This record gives sequence, structure tokens and C-alpha cells, in this order.
Amino acid sequence: MIKKIINYFLLSGLLIVLLPAMEACDVNTISEPPELEVSVTGTLSGKPRENIKVSVYLTEQEARDRINEITQTQISDSRGIVYFYSLTVGKRYWISADAVLSSKVKETESLKGGLNRFSITIL
Repeated sequence: MIKKIINYFLLSGLLIVLLPAMEACDVNTISEPPELEVSVTGTLSGKPRENIKVSVYLTEQEARDRINEITQTQISDSRGIVYFYSLTVGKRYWISADAVLSSKVKETESLKGGLNRFSITIL
């Protein structure tokens, strides 16, 4: 009977010590890759811009020259939204938005795991 009581207290103590460490290990935050949502709006109207070509680059010069895009170019939907996947946590990217008569290049913040929202305006 005394052995059972001692084992119970040892097991309880072990759980008290390990439980906070187990809660800190959230698998989703450790392994979740970044997803980039780009919202394209009109400079003057502030409304979503549809059918805008949006691309992702590693450097500003590549974005301005429209060379070496690291993802496939996406076309904004009726809400002015495009999504990019397979990017790297902690990295900053250059986004290019191209319309018929205008274009814009802008740098993202450092990406975190999960959804990252980014907006860019264009004429």
C-alpha cells in the first residue's frame, strides 16, 4: 500500500514538471509553413483590383526587372486577393503587382508561420 502511495506521488510530481513543457510544444506553430495573402486595391478608389498580375521575388531589383520570380504569377480575384505558398519563415520578399498601365513593387515584413496578410495599392 505504501509503495502505491509513493508511486502515485512520484507520478504526480513528474506530471507537474513535464506538463508545462508539453504545452509549450505546439506542433502547429513549430512546423506550419508560411502562407502569404496579398490584397491588391486601387490607389484612388480603395476598392479591390481584379485581374492584376502578382509575383514574388527575392530582391527589389529582380522585382523591378520582372526576372527570377520564385513562385508562379497569380491573378487577383474579384476580391483583389491572391495566395502564395511554399515560402520561408523569417524571410522578406518583394511583391510586384502589374496592371495594364501601371505597376508597383513593395517589400513584405518577415514572414511568420501560418497566414501572413500583405496589401499593395496600384492605380
